[in-house]
Amino acid sequence: MELYVELTEFGKNPIENIDMFFFPVYEQERYFALCVDLKRERIFVLDSLIDILGDHDFRKYDSLCTKVRTLLAYYLNYKEETMKSKSVSNSKMQIVKLKWADKRNTLDTAIYLMRHLETFMGDSSSNWKCDMSNISTRQISRMRVRYCSSIISCARNEVKKEIEDNAAIEYRKICSDPSVNIDSVLVG
Repeated sequence: MELYVELTEFGKNPIENIDMFFFPVYEQERYFALCVDLKRERIFVLDSLIDILGDHDFRKYDSLCTKVRTLLAYYLNYKEETMKSKSVSNSKMQIVKLKWADKRNTLDTAIYLMRHLETFMGDSSSNWKCDMSNISTRQISRMRVRYCSSIISCARNEVKKEIEDNAAIEYRKICSDPSVNIDSVLVG
């Protein structure tokens, strides 16, 4: 139902213009993405915690990919998108080997997920311009601020008003405290 609601906002039959579906996943205290590419008949797994040495456990993704494949194919068939439904049904799982994968960085998987959703176009990792290799802690922090501000300010955010009101209260508290240099707080 949620997919239907999302898609109907883009017109009468937006499915005809879609080549890829992205599914953000939260599982085992980390975030990653599944990308169903209809043209390539692939379900790409984009996980920043995958061992970059190639020691992949396909089984942990296989069940999830099977569920996504089945449900998306069913939905597309229901919407009378038979060719796209067949494409999804024929899709094979492919784990994308990410040069920037890091088994230890469990804290920033949501930031990597957002960047993957923003930049992945179905290209192999050698052609993919994600700019996450050799990323610094400061760059991660900036991305975190950018993504959080986009989420908070989004018109569809159901708690946007509440967050803005609380932020305004906190801002007034900081501004009224003579011991606080507001410029240093804002610049960080």
